[in-house]
Amino acid sequence: MKLKLASKQQSFLSASLVLLMSSVWGGIVQSSMAQQYDPIPAGADQKQYEQCLIYGNSIYSGGEESSPYRGVTKSQAWCQCMWHETPENFFGNLVGYAETAKGKKANTICEQYSGWK
Repeated sequence: MKLKLASKQQSFLSASLVLLMSSVWGGIVQSSMAQQYDPIPAGADQKQYEQCLIYGNSIYSGGEESSPYRGVTKSQAWCQCMWHETPENFFGNLVGYAETAKGKKANTICEQYSGWK
């Protein structure tokens, strides 16, 4: 039997598994092999991601700098992470969500992921 998961859940599970493996195996999993979040699917979700990039870059500095991931800026990595870390039914502003009490944990994870902090 194969479980059918929504894209955010599937991506979250993949990223969680890699993080678990890296913490269990410590130095075996090198940082160059760190898990990246899956790309944002095309469609309505892409608009949410694009809004995040525009709004995030307008209020924060350093977003155009390189992230730890080749070919991805800090703002791209942060927005991609926030998209994956928000609840499945969240369709609002990702930057606004990061500034709320509920979004604080996701923001901390994504700041570290993107190299913005």
